[in-house]
Amino acid sequence: MRWRTLFGSALLLVTAAACGPGSVSPTDSLVTRASATDHLTIGIRFDAPGLSEHTIDGRFAGFDVDVATFVASELGVSAKDITWRETTSATRETDLTSGAVDLVVATYSITDKRKQLVSFAGPYFTTGQDLLVRRTSADIAGPEALNGRRLCSVTGSTPAQQVKDKFAQAVQLVEYPRYSDCVTALLAGQIDAVTTDAVILAGYVARDPELLKLVGKPFSKEDYGIGLRKGDSQGVSAVDDAIRKMISSGEWLRSLNANIGPSGYQLPAPPRSRRSEAARPAGPVRAARGRSRARRARHRGAGGAAGHGEDDAGPARPRGGERGPGGRRRAAAAGGPRSGGADGRAAG
Repeated sequence: MRWRTLFGSALLLVTAAACGPGSVSPTDSLVTRASATDHLTIGIRFDAPGLSEHTIDGRFAGFDVDVATFVASELGVSAKDITWRETTSATRETDLTSGAVDLVVATYSITDKRKQLVSFAGPYFTTGQDLLVRRTSADIAGPEALNGRRLCSVTGSTPAQQVKDKFAQAVQLVEYPRYSDCVTALLAGQIDAVTTDAVILAGYVARDPELLKLVGKPFSKEDYGIGLRKGDSQGVSAVDDAIRKMISSGEWLRSLNANIGPSGYQLPAPPRSRRSEAARPAGPVRAARGRSRARRARHRGAGGAAGHGEDDAGPARPRGGERGPGGRRRAAAAGGPRSGGADGRAAG
C-alpha cells in the first residue's frame, strides 16, 4: 500500500508541474512564454564589436545586447534570467522556427523575403551598406571600384551579391561564417574589402583604427528589426512598445553613445515606429510584467524555497548575474553594459 501512495503522490507532483504556471507551448506568444517562465533565450551575434560581443572575460556587451535586455525587462524578465545564444546570418530563421531562441536581436535587416519565415518588431535602428578596406587602400572609393577584386561577406547574408549585381559584375565573392573571419582575411591581404552594414564595420574600425577604415559612402538602407516566430502579433506589439519606451526614455541614445559612439560612426535619428499609438493594443507588456512580479512575490512569501536556481532564495539580488550550465548563476564580471546568462552554446 505504501508504494501505491508514494506512486500516486509522485504522479500528482508531475502533473502539477506540467500544468503549472511555468509550462508553455511552442505556439504560445512571446508574451505568454516570458510571463509563464520568467526566462528568455535570446539570439545575438557573439562577434560584432559595439553591437553584440562575447568578450574574453565572459560578458555580453553592445548596443544589441542593451536593446535585448531592455525588451526582456519590459516583458517581465530580468537580465539574470536571459540565456544568450549565438546566432549567425545563416541560422537566424531556423533558430526562431525551431524554437532554439525566443527572439533574435542580431543586426537583423527587415526584408520581404525574411518576413515570409519570421515576424519582425521594430525597426529599432537604421543603417546602410558600406565597405571596409585596409587604411592603405586609397584606390577603393566605392563599390564600383571592386571589379577584379576579392570582396568578402558572411554565409547567409546578401550584401556581397548586391555589390556584384548592381555595381561590379566582375568582383570575386568570398564567404566566411563570421565577419571577424572576413576582417582577419582583409588584414592578411587575402581579400580586398569586406561589405555589410556600416555600423557593423565601424566596430572593427574602432578596434584597429591604424589598419582599417570605412569607405564612408553607404549605398543602401537597412532597417534592423527584432525577429520573432511567424504570426506572433501579440509579441510584435509588445516588443514594439518596448522599443518605443527605450527610445523615449533616453536609454536608446545612451547605449548608442556608449557602444557605437567611440567608433566615430555618425549616429542616426531614432527610427519611426511602424504603428501609431492609436493602433496599439491594450497593455500586453504591463500585464506580463505584473504577472511575473506577482508570481515572484508569492515565491518569496512561501519562504524563498521556490525559484529558478539553488541560490534564488531570499531578497532579490542586483541585476547582472549570468546563467551557466544547469541553471546555476554566477556573478557577472564588473563593468560593461548589463548582461544576462550564457549557456555557452553556439547556434550554428
